[in-house]
Amino acid sequence: MPHFLEQEIAADKGRATQGIPTLDSPRRVLTGYREKQRAKSRAMAEEALAQERNAFAADAGRPKTEGAAQIGTPMQAREFQRRLRKVTTNLHFEHSLAYPDRICIYRILPFGEKKYLCAMMAGVMPEFSVLHEDSPYIVVKGWRGVLVQLMHHGVLGKEAAIKTFGVPTWDSEFWQQET
Repeated sequence: MPHFLEQEIAADKGRATQGIPTLDSPRRVLTGYREKQRAKSRAMAEEALAQERNAFAADAGRPKTEGAAQIGTPMQAREFQRRLRKVTTNLHFEHSLAYPDRICIYRILPFGEKKYLCAMMAGVMPEFSVLHEDSPYIVVKGWRGVLVQLMHHGVLGKEAAIKTFGVPTWDSEFWQQET
């Protein structure tokens, strides 16, 4: 029995069981917890499926599987890091040991700890991510996608991103939806 359910079990003691005498407090609380977890899992699976379906939808009429259509304004990883440091100084960049073509971005926490936020491509990055045709996996992560991930982590806001990196090269539906 998970320890965090003990308070709920204590609060549930003595409650009537609606005609099911074998369903005591611990079982009732555990059953309720499991039902909530199943519902949460179903909702997460549905959301992931919806994201997968939308992964290949054209962005403002440009196919996400063609690199030339997604290149926009390319940017070197060093320039991207330089601009990010203008906005916030609590980021740490580190080359990935598992994927040498990636740079991991961490948030510096109090006492020198660091929290992984996302990864970006080392070298030249297109403005928008390029997807593999046969699967929803990103082949080349675009720097706007990295900005969106950092915004979701609360590292910077949309206004700061636009001030530092400019507006998208074209009217990107992805950028509008995610920011």
